[in-house]
Formats: sequence, structure tokens, C-alpha cells
Amino acid sequence: MSNIKKNFSDIINKTLDKTKKLKLNDLQGHNIIFVVDMVNGFAKTGALSSPNINNIIKPIKKLLAKAQVNKTKIIAFNDAHNEHSPEFSTFPSHCLENTQEAQLVDELQFPDIKIIKKNSTNGFFAFDFKPNLQWDNIIIVGCCTDICVYQLAVSCKTWFNQHNKAVNIIVPMTMSHTFEHDEHPAHTLNQYSWYSMIKNGINVVKDII
Repeated sequence: MSNIKKNFSDIINKTLDKTKKLKLNDLQGHNIIFVVDMVNGFAKTGALSSPNINNIIKPIKKLLAKAQVNKTKIIAFNDAHNEHSPEFSTFPSHCLENTQEAQLVDELQFPDIKIIKKNSTNGFFAFDFKPNLQWDNIIIVGCCTDICVYQLAVSCKTWFNQHNKAVNIIVPMTMSHTFEHDEHPAHTLNQYSWYSMIKNGINVVKDII
């Protein structure tokens, strides 16, 4: 390992070590939670399913249960592709619209969750999504840390910056994960993505309790 690579790895680790736990009840103002791609096709079955994603269902469920008590609005962004999706030139066919793969996992189907279907990795550009300048705190959970979660978090941050609104965009590390593959090391990509989010103004936290 070169000194540059080793030093950068140390920088990432030291940065993430400084993250703290956050109490949901401490958030003031207008709060909203975005649940990204916690669908069967990524968490349970299908070409892109991963046990890493299944493992974050439980902590996300705990957060959403608290949010229901606080009457916090929740939006779930669900992959729902047609069979001609251009995305299939990059990824295997997955989460076809109106199939079980494109459905939110049973454990997270709380009342009053708004479902937004998306045909790309970035839920910010979903046809039914409209950001709201009244939002003060946006919590983003789900998968994948380095793809859909990252793109949504950074897109939200830059959109609100453009509109001169300071918004607290929060990503808890216990509730975001990515898949493991020979050419896709989950731990490394999680670490780098969380670090990069921090450098883009995202509030990455250890956990939300």
C-alpha cells in the first residue's frame, strides 16, 4: 500500500470516528425521512439482492416506528423499472414495475408512508418527487450507500444550497449499506461514500436513537 493510499485511509477512518449518535427527538423543525430502495429486489430476492441490505431492515424499522409516534413524514423511493430501462445496460434486470421485487419489504410497510417509484438510481429526479423548502431535517436511510443513497443526499444538499436554504441532511451509518462483490468491496465503498458525503456537507452520524 502506498503512503498516499495509507494516509487517505487513515484520514477517512479518523473522520468517521468523530461521528456521533443522534437523538431523533432532538431534531427541531420540519422533519422528513427518505427510505431508499428497501425493496425485496435488493433486500430479499433477485439478481441484485444482498444480505447486507437485509441486515439494515431491523434498525430502519426501529427508526420508522419512532417516526410514526412523532408523526414524521416518510417517503419510500422504490426502484420500479420497465423492461426497457437503460439502467439494465449497467446492472442486471431488477425490480421490474408491478413485481414483488419492486415492493417495499413487509417489515417497513408502516401506515401513511408515501411510495415514490423511480426508474433511475437517483430518487431526486423521480417524476413524483418535489423537494420542499420548508424541510429542516432530512434523514436518508437505505441502499446503496455508494449509489442511490449518495446520489439522493448530494442532490438534495446542492438543490437546497442553490435555493439558499440550510438543511440538515442526515445519513446514519447503521442504516445504510451496499452489496459485496469481487469488484465492489462493501466496507471500503461504505467508508469512502460516508466520508465523501461529509465533505459535501451531509451530516453522517453513527446512529439515530
